[in-house]
Amino acid sequence: MCSVEDPIECRIPGIAQIAVNEKAGITFPVALRALLRQNPHHLFIGELRDAETVAIALQGSLTGIALTTTLHARDALRVPARLGELGAHQPTLASSLTICVSQRLLRMLCRHCKIRSSLSSRATAVARRYGLHLGADAGDARGCEACAYSGFQGRIGAFEVLEIKPELSAAIERRETLGKLAEIAFGLGYRPMVVDALRHVAAGLTSEAEVLRHLAYEDAE
Repeated sequence: MCSVEDPIECRIPGIAQIAVNEKAGITFPVALRALLRQNPHHLFIGELRDAETVAIALQGSLTGIALTTTLHARDALRVPARLGELGAHQPTLASSLTICVSQRLLRMLCRHCKIRSSLSSRATAVARRYGLHLGADAGDARGCEACAYSGFQGRIGAFEVLEIKPELSAAIERRETLGKLAEIAFGLGYRPMVVDALRHVAAGLTSEAEVLRHLAYEDAE
């Protein structure tokens, strides 16, 4: 296994880790080319930032290397479009992209002082649409000494997963619009991130207000 990172935040036994150093001429593309010559089974790229890195990464993935990387995009549905903006060749992208995962970190309610709070009818409607039962009440923040009167302690992830099935792959190759990709994805069982966030609300781990700081119900409607 190999990785290219900027910077290396922690050492992982069994992985050959390379730190980007542009002053020394070690850029993402240079490091990627060097690693691809070693024919690794798994390759981790800290971030896709430019057209050259994207092109090399996609070509490498077509050789059978399991490639994992990060990318700045609003959600999983927008990953293909974002890669297109970075110069990805659409047929190559359609053939190599297998799964997109998007995440947000939500603040967790303080277990010492959280209080019960009513959910909005809109939250209940969105949850019901996706088979999630929230109940009549949820938690909300109050504040105490334990959480420095913020009402929150720690964080929890809200995720969404977009599996690139054949129907989506064909749509990406055709350069379909975001709306069309969303239509196909929802038909294949895709769930937007706000649904996972509401699951945490149902479990009393975070508040509806905290969810709405990061996400919108419109994405699920």
